[in-house]
Amino acid sequence: MNSAVEEPTPTTSEPAGPPTFDDDLAAMRNAEFRFIYVFRRKDGEPLSEDDRIHLNSYKPSEVNRARVSDGGRAVIFGSNFRMPPESLKEIGERLIVEDLSTEPQTSNSNDATSQ
Repeated sequence: MNSAVEEPTPTTSEPAGPPTFDDDLAAMRNAEFRFIYVFRRKDGEPLSEDDRIHLNSYKPSEVNRARVSDGGRAVIFGSNFRMPPESLKEIGERLIVEDLSTEPQTSNSNDATSQ
């Protein structure tokens, strides 16, 4: 009998738990969405039912994926279409809007850097 035989390494690990915000964001990027928007409450608390209703009322139909993340404190939209500025403005009246898109913002024609 050989006492130097190694124990086999388990191939499965314990469940990792729910995905983190970074996991959800990486999933949006891996799906190759050109436009990724993150919405959070200004006080950092989880989004309420009223917050979600407000957000959904301005969510364009072109949004391909919406994911509640970060323990209910964030919603991530993934799309291949830019959200209308009016929608972002209305959502921004109530929530923090973070644009993590891979596409550059279209520049204003009055912007000196766009020459």
